[in-house]
Amino acid sequence: MWRILAWTIVGAASGLTSSRRIKQIIATEISKHHTFHSGRFHQNRFFSAVVVSSTTLIYVGLVARFENNLDVLAFSFFASALVVHFFVDLDTHLLLHRVSTKAALLGLPIIVISAIVQHHASRLLAVLIGAFAMWSVLLILERLSRGGLGKGDVSLAPLLGAFIGYLSVMQVFIAIVMSFVIAGVCAVTALALRRITMRSHIAFGPFLAIGTQLTVFVGAPIMRWWLG
Repeated sequence: MWRILAWTIVGAASGLTSSRRIKQIIATEISKHHTFHSGRFHQNRFFSAVVVSSTTLIYVGLVARFENNLDVLAFSFFASALVVHFFVDLDTHLLLHRVSTKAALLGLPIIVISAIVQHHASRLLAVLIGAFAMWSVLLILERLSRGGLGKGDVSLAPLLGAFIGYLSVMQVFIAIVMSFVIAGVCAVTALALRRITMRSHIAFGPFLAIGTQLTVFVGAPIMRWWLG
């Protein structure tokens, strides 16, 4: 009970920090004319509440997902980065290296320590394989899509693959499939509602964030089901 309460408070504080960071990043990129889209969700009066509540829920989910607090801490840095990527990409169509770099510098060393403490050193190889696998798949898809998938998505792939690879290399591919399925469902729904057209450009980063975060929570049961 106290563990959940503690991480709930940490999640709320992290969400509040992330909401401020997202607004600052978007304002900076707009002032530099670096954005490819001019969404305004970050200006919505409910924006901070959405970021704080979603981050808090994810943190609580991580407590339920992992027994070891080192794993919770590592994946909390990862989750916070995904939240930032989600909302920044949603309004600007940008995926920034500095967001991924910070998450990697903070989270990956903790993963290494956690793997050693729990005598799961083999997971460290899976981290490297996962990073390479996800980067390779998205790079191939980016080349085949001829602009449909952006270079920012490819640059984000190693971070996603590393963290998911720590859980299981197979779950890396589950994350990729899940991201594309969610993107496809949302795109078809938006087309049906006439919110977009066939020529509209849709940021894929938010779907990568959702698909990857969902994989953290449900990737293991999906993998067990798949393997029979």
